[in-house]
Amino acid sequence: MNIRNVDLNLLVYLNVLIDEKSVSKAANKLALTQPAMSNALKRLRDLFDDPLLVRAAGSMTPTSKALSLKPEIESLLKMAEAITQPSEQFNPATAEVTFRIMANDYMESTLIAPFITEQLTKNPRVNFDVLSPSDVNLQDMEKGTIDLAINRFNG
Repeated sequence: MNIRNVDLNLLVYLNVLIDEKSVSKAANKLALTQPAMSNALKRLRDLFDDPLLVRAAGSMTPTSKALSLKPEIESLLKMAEAITQPSEQFNPATAEVTFRIMANDYMESTLIAPFITEQLTKNPRVNFDVLSPSDVNLQDMEKGTIDLAINRFNG
């Protein structure tokens, strides 16, 4: 099998599926839809030629193949996380960055505005873009274009 043909995100999904033992819970944890997670599980089953998780009494049970893959997947994910981390520590005093925050008007005026005011006096190169919930959709949050979302969420 050529690694170029494998979506490596599937390994992240499998790791969470094994932990959660539920497609719905795994989807929720990864901010995916349940159908998207079901599709990922189907692709994983095809990739490994194994059911990986089977239904059992209200949850799903990992197969022996899935359990044998788990330590290797965790090791690979830790390595990937380590090599993708920035090589230097974030220093707000010298950083030139804009943080995008989504919050309602009340949170903005009571919590965020005082925080931003304090940060701007200490870190003049750091900027903040505060958006209302109506300015943001779920796809923005899934893509990671919002750094912080403060709101009441159902789920």
